[in-house]
Amino acid sequence: MLDSGSTNVDEDKITALDYFDGGSDSPFKGELKWAKNQSGFIVANALEAGLSEVANRNSLLAVVDQELDTFAAIWNVIKKDWANLWNPGSHLLEKASVQAVTAYICDSLEKLLIFADGDVDYSDPDVLAKHVRQVLKKMEPNFFDVQWAMTGLDTRAGQELLLSDLKKMASNMKANRPWHISLETVNIGAISGEQTKKAARPTKIKKSQV
Repeated sequence: MLDSGSTNVDEDKITALDYFDGGSDSPFKGELKWAKNQSGFIVANALEAGLSEVANRNSLLAVVDQELDTFAAIWNVIKKDWANLWNPGSHLLEKASVQAVTAYICDSLEKLLIFADGDVDYSDPDVLAKHVRQVLKKMEPNFFDVQWAMTGLDTRAGQELLLSDLKKMASNMKANRPWHISLETVNIGAISGEQTKKAARPTKIKKSQV
């Protein structure tokens, strides 16, 4: 495609997707669903959206020209710590989640950097991993494994809703409250075990909310 001179192909995206699907240290290796791997389950635009969230904050996190490495490192930590969610049955690797989780973690990393007593260098993989795990401690992985009360979250309104719920979740966990209190995206029946994922009927976000 690149050799053909097509003006509709972004060479950086092609390079990034090739890395995501085949890079030796990519958390998404072999799992990207695209022309080169139809058996994958992670859609390409999910990773592009997540990567863009890092790129939008590259100067704030001091990772200019290291956006790809930073995004991959964040998700390598998530994959290692939440291995049970690394499958097509959970919400974690849906486009809306990849984008919202990346944005939330990046925003949290920025705050940790600002209020740190000493220097924080996120270009150091060990430092980055340490701080990502600090953020993950205030996130309940079961959130991504229960029936959600909303669909159509791959919108501006959906992203705002997910980000709001991730913040509420952190507040709940810090205050030792049940993690799901006041969250709008989860189905309480599923959390209590009264309802299976298939039995629940989530509500689709209306276009007027976008």
